Amino acid sequence: MKTIFMFIILTFGLVIPSHAGKVTINSRFIKQRSGQSIEVDRVPMVLPIVITYDAETQILEIESEDETIEGVVFLYKLNGDLINYSPTINSSFHITEAGAYIVSVQGDGWISESNIII
Repeated sequence: MKTIFMFIILTFGLVIPSHAGKVTINSRFIKQRSGQSIEVDRVPMVLPIVITYDAETQILEIESEDETIEGVVFLYKLNGDLINYSPTINSSFHITEAGAYIVSVQGDGWISESNIII
């Protein structure tokens, strides 16, 4: 009986961590119109930009599911310090330091912001 119980525990110990590597991060969509900003909370399925963080490789990936969308990506610390920049939406950043970060994707007339704590 102890052998069966240990086998079950070992099986769960090997299966559960294999799914914990990548995390999808939700975005906050801000539509800009001539001097005013309208903030809308949306999931990445509605806004065709997917942001994922892989804890094992420490890589933050920003990908656009729509090839026609153009924009730039900024990676900030929570205090506002610029960490990295990419002129294209499809980009990745290697994050080595733990902390709170803001990912800002800016296009023509819109901004998508995401917060992540590593």
